[in-house]
Amino acid sequence: MDEKERDVLQKCHDYLIKNINPLPLIDNLYSAGVLTNDDSVRLRQGQVTPEDQSRSLLVDILPKAGPTAFSALTTALQKTDQSPVADHLLERWRKGRPIYVLTFTRCSLATSCEHNTIFTSIFVHACMHNVGYTD
Repeated sequence: MDEKERDVLQKCHDYLIKNINPLPLIDNLYSAGVLTNDDSVRLRQGQVTPEDQSRSLLVDILPKAGPTAFSALTTALQKTDQSPVADHLLERWRKGRPIYVLTFTRCSLATSCEHNTIFTSIFVHACMHNVGYTD
């Protein structure tokens, strides 16, 4: 998980604690390879309340779970009927992302070169990309 993703989890911490159902997330994140068996067992057995499970998942495990942890979390939220929470996270993640303007030249033998501009937000996760194209 990169710094921006950790920052989003931190800023959304209270919202996430109140709004996620951690048990189905644990299974999904384990299946995705984000959680280890030890993580899964610890979350299920060591925490008394769903809020405690969520805190442990969000603070102790996910930030250290590798570069795909944030994407896996948003996917798991969507798969477990918690899409509004995933949408909230993704919206927070998108805020402040730079928008890049890329210019390229397309040439062919029959025509002269044309300049085209692509306006695109560069996102790490494929599910979050927005691409606009103008001729």
